[in-house]
Amino acid sequence: MGQKVQDTILKEAKKAKYFSVSIDSTPDVSHLDQLTIVIRYVLPLGPVERFLTFLPMMRHTATHMASILLNFLKENGLDVTNCRGQSYDNASNMSGRYNGVQAIVKRECKYAAFIPCCNHSLNLVGDQAVNSCAGCTRFFHFVNGLYVFLSESTYRWQKLKNRCTLTLKGLSGTRWCERADAVKALVEGWKSIQEVLDELAADKEQKADTRNQADGFSRRMDELETAVMATAWNDILCRLNSTSISLQDPTVSLNTATSLLASLVDTIQFARDRFDVYEQMAIEKVPHGEYKAEERRGRKRKRMPDEGAANEENLTPRETFKTHIYLVMIDRLLAELEKRMKAYEDISTTFGFLSELTSLSIKQIENKAQNLVSSYPDDLEDTLVAELIQFAAFMRTQKSVSVNESAELTMYKLLSSLNLSQTFPNVEIALRIYLCLMVSNASGERSFSKLGIVKGELRSSMREERLNMLALMSIEHEVLSSLDCTDMIEDFALAKARKTVV
Repeated sequence: MGQKVQDTILKEAKKAKYFSVSIDSTPDVSHLDQLTIVIRYVLPLGPVERFLTFLPMMRHTATHMASILLNFLKENGLDVTNCRGQSYDNASNMSGRYNGVQAIVKRECKYAAFIPCCNHSLNLVGDQAVNSCAGCTRFFHFVNGLYVFLSESTYRWQKLKNRCTLTLKGLSGTRWCERADAVKALVEGWKSIQEVLDELAADKEQKADTRNQADGFSRRMDELETAVMATAWNDILCRLNSTSISLQDPTVSLNTATSLLASLVDTIQFARDRFDVYEQMAIEKVPHGEYKAEERRGRKRKRMPDEGAANEENLTPRETFKTHIYLVMIDRLLAELEKRMKAYEDISTTFGFLSELTSLSIKQIENKAQNLVSSYPDDLEDTLVAELIQFAAFMRTQKSVSVNESAELTMYKLLSSLNLSQTFPNVEIALRIYLCLMVSNASGERSFSKLGIVKGELRSSMREERLNMLALMSIEHEVLSSLDCTDMIEDFALAKARKTVV
């Protein structure tokens, strides 16, 4: 049954011709690195992402991983020259410009455009912002430390649950959705959490160390700086998390992903001017409304004879926090977002006009279509220009437009449903190439979750073939449910039939 599922997926991919590939690795319960291979191709109803297999991996070098991928594609009849996209994380062995996996695959197929995983890029944006200043790092250490302190004791955790509707969460180095949940729970349960800490600090039945820790966390929550960081990060992480969830959709298109990332720039720029708003929200949690002044005397720099006193920086605690922590954090977020978005500029510029096709002039369509043909000369013909001009006029006559789909997917479905592929063959090919581009490797991450279920501690000695077949049937259960089991039963009966003794 598992082999039948894999054969069906491979058959669909060969019929679709163009595909994108994504690989990632993780160690399983038996400490064997498993390399997952996921491909994306376009069916008449739209793009799909399919898991193909887990393959054991001995080394993490780009050459070794690329050879595993290329050998698997060759053995299963998938021509690498039809690969039009590849999406990996931002690790150097994967994304290296000269010696990474994407560079090696690109030597085999020059049209295999590398698209860094949008979700991983978004995580790196947040990670770089947190590490940009000591104030941000201390804040998230406080959030994680508060969770550890309250969760390591069932008594403390129960006191917290009795008062708060949202429980605190621990932090993950890679999953920023957990940071969003953790900060949201802290903001919404601020007063209740502080009351629990004060009760623990005053409880004489608790150990001295426990009382001291509770008192320390309560003092941190009584600092205005902590409250401002919590309210600001709550808004920012909410937007980052919502965007990340949308990017994990297997059907999301590159233009949509790029637009979502660009919208975050405006959102964070808006947050840059909202310091006063966050401060007022923080004062509601910390009524004294005062920033923590420096307790130790600052170092006085020796001035040269030609320097005046005007060069000295005399900032209030509020100005110091805003300038050295808050604005640094926001500016780093903006800089990292703009830096990560540059990785998608070329491919987005090449195909981006398709979503605005009906609003472009004939001259604009001509210029952009010629650029698309020059990018894929082996796939598209010069007649694409005339086809797109006619197709744009045809699309303007269509009334029904789905708000739940991208413009490119609506166009492709229209071509398929009306059997217009022969009328607009190059348009159909261009849309297929674009829609097969993978923008994240979230499907690969989901396969790791299934790997942990299929190959658990009680089945750690499972053979690779059995692991792959069980994982295939579980992950691609929709394909399995659509198959006719009659042929599979007959094949199984013939394969296992015993010889008759005469």
